[in-house]
Amino acid sequence: VLKYANLRIGFLLFFLFYISRATLGLCHSAMFSIWNWDPSRVAGVQFINGLGNVIGLVLASVFLMRAVPVKLIFMLGFVLLALFHFWFTFLFVADVSLADIIIPYVLQGIGVGLLFVPLILYTTSSVPNHLAVSSGIAGVAGRFWGSTIGFCIIQNAVVFYSKKHFYKLSQFVTAENTNSQEAMAKIASSYVSKGYSLENANALALKRTFTTVAKQAILLSDMEIFTIMGYSLVALIIF
Repeated sequence: VLKYANLRIGFLLFFLFYISRATLGLCHSAMFSIWNWDPSRVAGVQFINGLGNVIGLVLASVFLMRAVPVKLIFMLGFVLLALFHFWFTFLFVADVSLADIIIPYVLQGIGVGLLFVPLILYTTSSVPNHLAVSSGIAGVAGRFWGSTIGFCIIQNAVVFYSKKHFYKLSQFVTAENTNSQEAMAKIASSYVSKGYSLENANALALKRTFTTVAKQAILLSDMEIFTIMGYSLVALIIF
């Protein structure tokens, strides 16, 4: 079945589609580890994204019934995914409100809903009827490997960029840096006022400082990954 160009293109788009979806996990991770949201709040955000999926599926159905060219649907879907990535790049800060992420989360859901059904139809309808099962298997394979490899790529990117940014930021936590020393002295003083010994207070202040550095490194790595993914989607749309 791979001799049919549409199926190969559909397979590749499925693959790229699921890689771009894998970045959503970074948002959920930031909610837990950086913004300290409780699980019920994160679940509510996922419902918001699900609402976007429903809207996207309805729009995809309307476009298909009105014979809108599939390429235009693909472009619109990937444009929304690119917009989501660029928008969320500016939301990876120390704290955000739920209102800040509603629109990009809905846009991501709409983009996913717009692309899913047209991608399936584009992939399966490009081959003769007697090869329909094989084309379906190819589509499922694209979905599986896209999800699996996408997750691996994103997680490895997080580890790589987090280490890079942590190393760069930790270089400023030195005895020669007056700003970092003043900040650590204030933290240590707060621990001393709570009854800790000076030695323990300094140790806790150092630990808290590097915890903050680690969180900043994660936020910077997320920003970098989302920026790269956004530009990759723009390149896909253009070419």
